[in-house]
Amino acid sequence: GARLCIVTGHPTGLLEHHIHIAQAYEAAGGKVVRLAEDKRFSFGRGRAEVCYTAGVGCYADGASLVHTHAPDCMEAMLEVGPYPDLVFGDHGFAGAAISRGIPAIAVMDINDPALAVAHAENRDVTVVPMDDNRLPRLYKPSWELFVHALQSH
Repeated sequence: GARLCIVTGHPTGLLEHHIHIAQAYEAAGGKVVRLAEDKRFSFGRGRAEVCYTAGVGCYADGASLVHTHAPDCMEAMLEVGPYPDLVFGDHGFAGAAISRGIPAIAVMDINDPALAVAHAENRDVTVVPMDDNRLPRLYKPSWELFVHALQSH
């Protein structure tokens, strides 16, 4: 299957949602990739890295996962390469992929109009509009839809 990179700048809200999607994607025969897993980056406080939990990447600064809307982490990940076939992410993670021509499925909250603009410009992005900072359990209907779609494929 296609190589999918799943990332989020919302580790307190969307991480569990994305983990369910990663598991379903792999169960359907897809490959979840971990870009730049062993790399450190110079932005932030110089301790920036990508920390993966069950295949889902988050920006980490030392021992803490960081909430971010910035594209810095994804841009650094893509510099290391190789490019995935598809990115499932939000905010700057999705935006950085889209700007490099990588197809994306993007979770878009109302405070991220750049993803709506990319969609309006006919960029290769599928927008999933939803609040991105709710209690993790409240995303269950969404991840169940993704899991069902992947199982049906």
